[in-house]
Amino acid sequence: MEYINKNKRGWIKIVEALVAILLISGVVLIAITQSRGAKEDIYSRIHNDQIAIIRDIQLSNSLRTEIIGTSGTIEWADFPAQTKARIIEKTPNYMNCSAKICSTDDICVLSGNEDKAIYAESVIISATLETYNPRRLKLFCWEE
Repeated sequence: MEYINKNKRGWIKIVEALVAILLISGVVLIAITQSRGAKEDIYSRIHNDQIAIIRDIQLSNSLRTEIIGTSGTIEWADFPAQTKARIIEKTPNYMNCSAKICSTDDICVLSGNEDKAIYAESVIISATLETYNPRRLKLFCWEE
């Protein structure tokens, strides 16, 4: 009889250990899911804001003319004044942005080493009614 009671206690200990493992696993999975969801949310937010800034530039004839009128690679420090002002104006408070204008066949990368997650979007501005000079506008943004 005592042997049977010890056997039952052993099974109860095993069940208790399994329940504890399941509880801990559940808490860890919830924490991972919530942190990943927050990262995807900020990515979507930055992506949508970048697209809005780029679309605004694409639809403005004066900004298109300013970009197409450039040659070579244009860094943020030497950026065309109106386009730079529009990017700064449209950038939300929670992020910083920089941009670069390159030719369409160049690899357009951000110079400088940022130790933050940098999100990049690019668009090709190809022509105005008078001029055909395809240029790539690349917008780099990161959280403040």
